[in-house]
Amino acid sequence: MIRNAHNLALNLCLASTLCTLLALAASTGCNSANSGRASISGKVTFDGQPLKSGEIVFEPQGTGRLGIAQIVDGAYQMPAQQGPTPGKYLVRITANRPTGKAVQPAADTSGRSSGVSYEQFIPAKYNEKSTTTIEIGVEPAAVHDFALTAS
Repeated sequence: MIRNAHNLALNLCLASTLCTLLALAASTGCNSANSGRASISGKVTFDGQPLKSGEIVFEPQGTGRLGIAQIVDGAYQMPAQQGPTPGKYLVRITANRPTGKAVQPAADTSGRSSGVSYEQFIPAKYNEKSTTTIEIGVEPAAVHDFALTAS
């Protein structure tokens, strides 16, 4: 009987310690593993239509962490583990499409069939000459949409 009471007290103590540790871990941080990074998502349209596929890059202006995400069917999503840290970012958006022109293989690759040529069709003002900036705050999740135009 005394042994059962001792085991019960020990089990209650262990359970209480485990609950305390779990509460401490939850309050200090699952987010600490992300080193202050934010989840970021949004929509990207080109001339009013969802951008079928492409890439979006958040390039830090000063301190910060580079973030890159794929655009699929007009949407992108970057989990916090890969997302940017708070700060100002230059945004670069790229997308390629087939030109319909065949690419001839190089002279030293005889016997290979020709491929299809692709072009970057997003205007340079959104990628190599981008001036689009955003500010990422300390919020754990950010949403930023981008409406691009050909002109």
